Amino acid sequence: MANQVIHYSSDQKTIIRKLERSLERLGGSNLDYDFNSSRTDYSAWVSFQYKDQRYRFELTNARLNYFRMTVNSSKDILGMLAFGISDLARLAERGIFDFGRLVESYKSLEFIEVPSWASFMRFDSRPRNMAEVEARYKELVKGAMRPETNREDFEKLQQAYDLAKQYFGVDV
Repeated sequence: MANQVIHYSSDQKTIIRKLERSLERLGGSNLDYDFNSSRTDYSAWVSFQYKDQRYRFELTNARLNYFRMTVNSSKDILGMLAFGISDLARLAERGIFDFGRLVESYKSLEFIEVPSWASFMRFDSRPRNMAEVEARYKELVKGAMRPETNREDFEKLQQAYDLAKQYFGVDV
C-alpha cells in the first residue's frame, strides 16, 4: 500500500489564522507554535492555554510514516495540526464534548509501537496483513538474509516470520 501524500495549499499566515480562530472558539489563549523546516525531518508543534492548563500538540514525520502518510513540508504538518485542533474546537463549541476532558483522556493513550519482529524485518510501521509480511520475508531471504550466507540472521528472520504468523492468527 502506497503512502498517502498530505498537502495543504494554505500559506503559513492562513494556517495560523485558523489556529487563532480555533482558540477563540475554545476560549483559549497564548498561542505558540513552531515547525522544523529540515528537508528530511519535518515536524511541528502547537501550544496554547485553555482553562488554566497548557496544551501542546506535536506531529512528526515518524508518526505520519506509521500511518502511511507523507508530507512535502513542515508547513503541511502545521496545517494538519491546525485542522485537527479546529475540528476539536468546533465539536467542543457545539457542546458535543468538553475539550479539556477529551485531551486529558487522549494523553493517557499510548502510541502503537512497531512489534520487534516487524522491526527486525525492516518494517517502518506495523504491517497491515500477512501478505505484506510474506512479501518482505521473501525479499529478505533473496537479499542479505540468505540461509547459505548468513545462517544466524536467517534463523532470526524465521523466528520473526513465525511471530508474525502468530500475530496475524495464521497457523504456525
